[in-house]
Amino acid sequence: MSPSKIQLTGLGLILGITLGLGGCSDNGSPDAADTLLSLVPRDTPYVFLVDKKAPEALSERMIRATAQSLNQSIDEIPTQGLDADARRLAGLARAIQAELKDKMTLDGLRSVGIEPNGRFVAYGLGVLPVIRLQSNDPKQAEALLARIEKRSGMQAEQRKHGDIAYRYFPFGKLSGVLALHGGYLIAALLPAGGEEQLLPEIFGESRPEHPLAPADFEQFRQAHGFHGYGDGYLDLTRMLALSQGEATGITAEAMKALHPDSAPTKPSPACATFYRGLVASVPRLSFGIARASDTAYSTEIILDTAPGIATILQGIPASVPDLDADGKALLSARLGVNIPRLRDALNDLFRTFLEKGRECESVDQAAITKAMQSLGLLLSPGISGIHGLALAVNDVQLDAQTHQPIGIDAEALLAADDPRGLFSLVALVSPALAKLQVPSDGSPVALPLRDVAPMAPPTWVAMDDHALALAVSAQKPTQLTAVLKSPPSDKAPFFAARFQFDRMMEIAAPLLDAALQQAKGEDADELRQIRDSMKQSAELYKSASFQIKADQRGLVIHTDAEFK
Repeated sequence: MSPSKIQLTGLGLILGITLGLGGCSDNGSPDAADTLLSLVPRDTPYVFLVDKKAPEALSERMIRATAQSLNQSIDEIPTQGLDADARRLAGLARAIQAELKDKMTLDGLRSVGIEPNGRFVAYGLGVLPVIRLQSNDPKQAEALLARIEKRSGMQAEQRKHGDIAYRYFPFGKLSGVLALHGGYLIAALLPAGGEEQLLPEIFGESRPEHPLAPADFEQFRQAHGFHGYGDGYLDLTRMLALSQGEATGITAEAMKALHPDSAPTKPSPACATFYRGLVASVPRLSFGIARASDTAYSTEIILDTAPGIATILQGIPASVPDLDADGKALLSARLGVNIPRLRDALNDLFRTFLEKGRECESVDQAAITKAMQSLGLLLSPGISGIHGLALAVNDVQLDAQTHQPIGIDAEALLAADDPRGLFSLVALVSPALAKLQVPSDGSPVALPLRDVAPMAPPTWVAMDDHALALAVSAQKPTQLTAVLKSPPSDKAPFFAARFQFDRMMEIAAPLLDAALQQAKGEDADELRQIRDSMKQSAELYKSASFQIKADQRGLVIHTDAEFK
């Protein structure tokens, strides 16, 4: 599939899922989840469910953010070089954009029959998606669909399944169906010709023989700290099984309809065993909203791992002092890795590949052996004493006339077993640095850089037994002492970053405007898109942060976002 088709295919999911994130049932009752989950096959490879109402103020803000993302994605769709199907989808996307342009608010969406605080579920019949989004006014929703259809020129074929009217869209070997039924807007992608077998289940006339149990889904939520604002998973074990032709019930019917004349190609027994062993170590990708308030939310994406893998992952991050512990820096980042443990973990992984995959023809033994050798050079003992680094940019001063940077307030830190030895290496370039006395108690000392670089900004150095810190600041950075003396964390992330959007935009806007005056053609278009995107983000968001970390669940990407 071309990038344009991938982009177009994702637009509907972006809109539908984020509208679902707006909230859901009035009370988040278990009955609401039970009803929706009764439609989902237990062996679905993926599911995303919303059945608890998020704060309306947050829903309003998230819809505005969705509008920004949706408009940006549609604006980036090329106008030329698309095949017939992609042109139809592009026209549909632009029609949706035009119809919803002034409706991307809670009241606006409700006025066209879409309930942003309605129940929502997305799941797979095999790999093909089914989406149900609650409608507060099916007549208004029908009118919206008719207007989009007319504006896009993508006239759907009107069909009926019993008493249920639906729109039918042919896409080669696939077909799309869209219906308003039972208070829901229902959308699905089906194998062409598979309607007879699949529509009864899609429209809820029949239920899977083995539906996803609400108790199981609730247990999943509790284990991951999700609350029903929007959460789900991608079952990697099921995805592997589907790729190997293993499916039952309605899922088997969907896969058979998708491949009517051929079954999926099965790997050799040795490779099948090898693949199952790998996926058993990382069986699921989970995602959801972990926190929601009027102005902020947190999300997590978790690569669930086997307990032994989770234990190994938790031992790899290294604690690095946080230069932005109070969260006031313009932007900050830190990275911490225990290099010997990382090297050992990767070598163990490669050895597992060699041992478990020795009978699998898809495993390139020579390439894995070469990778192990390269790893030994890349993560050599010479750098094993370095544990990580941190950076914080507190402020950037711009010239009022030229808008060029004339000053900066920033700090950098290198965590290592022998920070004084590292400083001694740097001091080799300057006798003045070699003679500099730097105490090991974290007290900052001015660096005599102007002796070798007269235009150098005021720079300071501080160190203790575990880290070396530098600061560019007009004032003595006394805060470095407390940073260096902060106790190590037993829950350190691999990587962490924070951003203050509005403050960053204050600095970036004049720089980008000045650059735009000099740029031409495609360069100017790209700069303009970057500037506009940053401005829109700064209008919506106050700050954001994210971490890549490990815990008992596996590998976690945690994001916090705060709206204005």
